[in-house]
Parts: sequence; C-alpha cells; structure tokens
Amino acid sequence: MIKEGFYTVTTRVIVLILGVILSVVLNRMMGPEGKGIYTGVIVFVQTAGMLFFWGYDVVFSMLTGKRNIRAGIVSGTLFFIFLIISTVFTLIIFVSKPVIERVLVGFPLNISTIPMIGFLFFSELWLRALPDGFLGRGDVRGFNLFNLFNSLIKLVVIGLSVFLFFGSPEGGILGYSIYAYIILVFSLFIFRPDGFNIRLVLKEVKHIGIWVFLSDLFAFLLYRFDFLLLNGLKGSYSLGIYSTAVYMCEVIWLVPVSFNNVIYARVVTNRKMPEKRDFLITFISVVFSGIIGCIFIKPVVLFLYGEEFLPVVGIFRLLLPGIVFFSIPKVLNAIVVGKYERPAIITTTVVSSFLLNLFLDLFFIPRLGMTGAAIGTSISYTTGAIIYMFLFRRLKKWEG
Repeated sequence: MIKEGFYTVTTRVIVLILGVILSVVLNRMMGPEGKGIYTGVIVFVQTAGMLFFWGYDVVFSMLTGKRNIRAGIVSGTLFFIFLIISTVFTLIIFVSKPVIERVLVGFPLNISTIPMIGFLFFSELWLRALPDGFLGRGDVRGFNLFNLFNSLIKLVVIGLSVFLFFGSPEGGILGYSIYAYIILVFSLFIFRPDGFNIRLVLKEVKHIGIWVFLSDLFAFLLYRFDFLLLNGLKGSYSLGIYSTAVYMCEVIWLVPVSFNNVIYARVVTNRKMPEKRDFLITFISVVFSGIIGCIFIKPVVLFLYGEEFLPVVGIFRLLLPGIVFFSIPKVLNAIVVGKYERPAIITTTVVSSFLLNLFLDLFFIPRLGMTGAAIGTSISYTTGAIIYMFLFRRLKKWEG
C-alpha cells in the first residue's frame, strides 16, 4: 500500500506543480482584484454544484466495484441526469439574474455568459463523478494519469486564454469552459455510455449517496463558505489574498488524499486492508510537510507571486494547525465509506465543523477580515478532527 501511495503522491506532486504554475499565471496577470472576481465565479459554480451532487462519485465506484455493474451503464445514466439538472440550473440563472449578479461581484451576466456558467455547472458535476469510476475498478494508475492529463490541459487552455484576453477574469472563465469541454469529450471515450438504468443509480443514491451528498455539501461549505462571506464583507482584494493562502495550505492535504485514493480502491474492490502503521506514516508525513511549509512559506510567496501577495504568509500560518489535524479524516474516510459504508460519521463531523465555522466567521470576519477567517477555519478544522476520531473509534476495528 505504501508503494502505491507514494506513486500517487508523486503523480499529485506533478499535478501540484502544474496547478502552482497556473496559479502564478492567474495571480500575476489578474492581480488580487481580478483573481478575486475569477475565484468568485468558480466558487459560485462549485457551491451550486454541491447542492445537486448526491454522492454520484461514490455511487459510480460502488456500482462498478462492489456491485459489479458495467461502467457504461452507470456513466450513461449519470450523463443523462447531469444534463437535466444543468438545464434546470441555467434556467434558474436566467430567471434570478439580478440576485446572482449581486453575488458574482464584478462579473457581468448576459446572453453569452449565462450559458457558459450553465456548462461550467454541468462539467463540475461530471468531473466530480468521473474519477471514481477508475477507483471502482481498482485502477489507481488510470486515476492518477487522468488527473495528470486533466491538470495539464487546464494549465495550457486557461493560461493561454488569460494571456490572450490580457489578464481579464472573463478570459479566465472562457478558458475554464474550453478546458472543461476538452476533458468532457476525452472522458466520454474512456467511460463510453452504452446503457441506461436510472432506477439502479437512484437506489444506490438512497442507500449511500444521500449521506455522501450531505457530507460533501457541508464539507464544501466548511472549506469555501468563508470565501463567499469574505468577498461580500471585505471585497475582492481580501478574497484574492485569502484564497491564495488557502490553496497553498491545502497542498499539505496532497499526502492524505493520495493514500485515501489507494485505500479506497482496495476496500471497494474487496482487497486486503492496509495496516495501522500505514496510517501512522501518513500522518507523520503531513506533520513534517506542515513544518517545512511554515518555515519556507515567505520565500515561496515572494518567488511565486511577489511582494503584493506577502499577506498570504500570515494567513497560511494561521490556517496550518487546522489543516494538519483535519488530514486525519482525509485518510480514514476511505475506510468509513469503502469498507463500512457509514458516511453518516463523516456527515456528523462536517456538519458540526461547518456550524462552528459559520459562527466563528460571522464573529471574526467583520472585525478582522481575512485574518479572522483563517482563525475561524483553523479552530473548526481542529475541532472537527477531534469529533471524527471519537466517532471512528466506535467502529469495528479493521483487519491488519
């Protein structure tokens, strides 16, 4: 398991490097204000996607893994479901345009941008579900290679689009749409739809997907609600700085998420469970990464983004304790869902953490801005990890 885990980590490091290059391009060409507008649109689409994404990623892997259903049937059904949902979402945007424009500060909604956001919404649903199809058949290598290809196309297309449109947020959004279209076409050749069974998919959604939906929804709100609140209360500049710090800090989750993918692919295909020492090695790696990050964050920010983004350093260090502690659930979620099929434990953890984070953000952000957002997030993550460990200990001990 360790070998597969570090292979996945290596792939994710390459993906990370590509992501950092894209981040540098966006930050330097857009500046904090433009980056804030761009981030606001993407986070809006992602947040909306969470409301309609009922655990379809886990449903995909469970049906193709534990239930032995042909991948083409599952992908065909999901494609149809997402198409219907996206059409409804686009119509909602048209009807509620005045309200949405107040949320998407600085981004115009018109006859061309609204369908673009609708397509981004569809691609958000599809690209969230697709990778788990690889894990459902135990293909960790395919999962890694797909993510690598996805990141490469994202860098080239969005970076080129921003360059051609002289650093405008609209150019970034257009590039994101083109990138999503390319990946969509490519993915349809991998998981070619060749059947349809909506009853089968909805049955699995009822069994496990709805709990995963609640977990993912509140986890996303836990991770990104402060973005929306900060943007509304303090403006695009604060969001540009804060979002950069968050993304840099979440790089530390590369290790636990990589091992999560390997463990999940094993348990969902009924292979041997990892040993306890594997989890210990993972957590020690996270702690070590956090220490290195804390020491070298300032020169890294100066090298990548310049002095304009120096406030990122303090925000990063405030976020770090919560990021390290919340890596524990990031690994163990594979066992909770893949083996025990008990996502309610994850749901309880993230709902509790989100409610605490909401309270802290409403208190701290109006007073301290992005510093307050970082304090609230770090406290919430740490508390959530403690709650999770208490609930996890009540499960039956795993083999190994």
